[in-house]
Amino acid sequence: MAEANRDTTLLNTEAEAARSRQLAAAEADARRASAQGAADARRAEAEAEAFAQRTTSAAEAEAINARAEALSGDNQPLIAANKLVDMLPSLVGAAANGISGSNLTVLNGSQGVNEMAVGLAAQGLSIFDTLRHSLRQSALPTNGNGSHPDPADPPSGN
Repeated sequence: MAEANRDTTLLNTEAEAARSRQLAAAEADARRASAQGAADARRAEAEAEAFAQRTTSAAEAEAINARAEALSGDNQPLIAANKLVDMLPSLVGAAANGISGSNLTVLNGSQGVNEMAVGLAAQGLSIFDTLRHSLRQSALPTNGNGSHPDPADPPSGN
């Protein structure tokens, strides 16, 4: 009987050891699969980010090339208009500097301040429109005497 108990204990110990080995192997496989999944997810994120950056860079480069093409050659009025739009904030700023340091009395509170700000912006837009009109006139073809032909008059066939 002692021998049977010893054999039973030995078999139980071997079975427990085999079960522990299988459990450890399964846990190791699960950790490997989890690590592989995390690595795959990081790789996919990196590839997606790289793709987004490449796409954005390509679109920005295309936009820069299109703008450069539009602003080159015979597009001088467009170039001048673009420059005027870029200068508009400084034009309004210059108009505002004209009243800086002035002693202004605003009688109608915040509405008066708003009206003054609107007036400054209107001055900037007025300057912008004047410059734009001037540029359009300079871009028109001239007659032999330096004047601009009327676009409504057909050219004479003389």
